[in-house]
Amino acid sequence: MAALVEGGWAVIIDATFICRSARTAARQCAGGLGVPFFILRFGANAAVLRERLRQRAARASDASEADETVLAAQERALEPLLPDELSQAVDVQPLPGASGSGAMPQADWRPLLSRLAAGQPRPDKARQGTQRPLASDTGEPLSRMP
Repeated sequence: MAALVEGGWAVIIDATFICRSARTAARQCAGGLGVPFFILRFGANAAVLRERLRQRAARASDASEADETVLAAQERALEPLLPDELSQAVDVQPLPGASGSGAMPQADWRPLLSRLAAGQPRPDKARQGTQRPLASDTGEPLSRMP
């Protein structure tokens, strides 16, 4: 992550972050690099999550290895956010009128975008009016990812 940020890339770490130690390590790395850090919280009840997993399995085209056994293990291992983490949490909600079915609804990203807009770019990484595309934690630009 550090090499990407130092290279001027915005970074999104795709992780469950169910363990506080993983969240703390990512937060400390971001702090050391002087970049914003947010935890995105996606809410869904267990029944909806199980239904989404069943639908993915039925399509047999998803690269994820997650199944109901993985979900159950994640639910058992979940370490809830503590007060010092809550200021960095952004709740991501479905758009009003989004389907309540097992399908993933469109999300309302405005809370995250407004918090990102409030941040200041690092002067040493300014690109004179240009901006690199977002990158995943693998370094591949999102525009090139499948």
